[in-house]
Amino acid sequence: MRVALINNMNNNFFSLARYLRDRGIDAHVFQFDSIYNGFLPEADTFEDVQEIDYIHLISQITFRDFFNPFSRKVKRAIKKLKQELVGFDVVIGCGVLAFFERAGMQPLDVLIPYGGDVYQLTDLFNYSRKKYFPYSMLMRYIMKYQRAAIQKVRCTVSFASNDLHIADALANMGKPWIDWNIPMIYPIACPSTETRWDFLKNHDFVLFSQIRQTWKTGTDYNGNDRAIEGYAKFIKEHNRFKNPVFVLFEYGCDVSASKELIATLGIESYIKWVPSMNRKYIYSGLDHADLVTGIFNPEVISCGGVTYEAFSRSVPVIGCAKIERGGRHDLPLLHAMEPEEICAILTDFQENPLKYQKIGKKSKAWFDKEVGEGLIDRYVKLFRILSEDKMVTLDDPNGPLAHLSYQNYVKKHL
Repeated sequence: MRVALINNMNNNFFSLARYLRDRGIDAHVFQFDSIYNGFLPEADTFEDVQEIDYIHLISQITFRDFFNPFSRKVKRAIKKLKQELVGFDVVIGCGVLAFFERAGMQPLDVLIPYGGDVYQLTDLFNYSRKKYFPYSMLMRYIMKYQRAAIQKVRCTVSFASNDLHIADALANMGKPWIDWNIPMIYPIACPSTETRWDFLKNHDFVLFSQIRQTWKTGTDYNGNDRAIEGYAKFIKEHNRFKNPVFVLFEYGCDVSASKELIATLGIESYIKWVPSMNRKYIYSGLDHADLVTGIFNPEVISCGGVTYEAFSRSVPVIGCAKIERGGRHDLPLLHAMEPEEICAILTDFQENPLKYQKIGKKSKAWFDKEVGEGLIDRYVKLFRILSEDKMVTLDDPNGPLAHLSYQNYVKKHL
């Protein structure tokens, strides 16, 4: 079976491709969208990407290119992509699908959204009118084609029950989905020569957070301020460690706001800022971490890249584990939302470190089953069904995939 994965936001599809190839599936990644360098394959492997024959750079198209219908760049990219996709049994995509819809390409077999491609690109006016000025008045065209492309997808896979933004967007478009994780983390070993994290050996407690700093000015809310305030409360009222540190990354629109908050709280000496870096280097930092902080947003379960990176290294994660209208999940998260709750977990860790070592092992076991190797067999079975019968869709309430839809699961368990 040959599987094509179009676009690679968050390196999700590069990870999925490696898992599939480990199963003997001929999976290829085609990069079409323009994305942040930290999401390119070379950010997630120590291999020479130039030597990897299943990664293909078609182009680096931005959404602004969408508004130039006479762009030779876009026409060439679409033509090249169409040629490359000949002979694939299953085509999977994410990102700006509006390009493919406007070009009249065949609908995707599978949509595995990263998030914003479903809840922002289908409703940009709610998020980014100022950001995209002067293109804002034309955004309705992207929204129109993006929604049309998603409507035609044969099958959507997303852990949407735990992200109300994605769930509401799919529900508003009348699209059912299969509520699976994305196999987005492919663990790798770091070279023994990697020394950038050696400074952590001098600290007897390491709190770690590689999540984007976005809590004050961004369109998304990760609750970084709650993590900082909870840590400050712990340091001032409960800390007995000799040299604790909270590692934060200079990544995101609110780095300056976080630094100002830290200065106001007077805990600069207990914080270490490190530059934004590729995931392959983050892994070795996590190997020094005692705990990781994730998302503190009451509408989003703290799952996804940051949490799964930590779980894959046997590190417990503090984050939001309960949301209103929340779906099923069994993530071994340490639930907290308010600074006081975060502080309480840090204090408990100080008193019971062995307890958290056990939670870390449980987190790794959960990852292996629900995100890593244990999940891939389900994906392979799904792809085979879709490749063997091109008429099969998840939208068909009586079809062979109907039992997999999250909507049917909810009906049976209400």
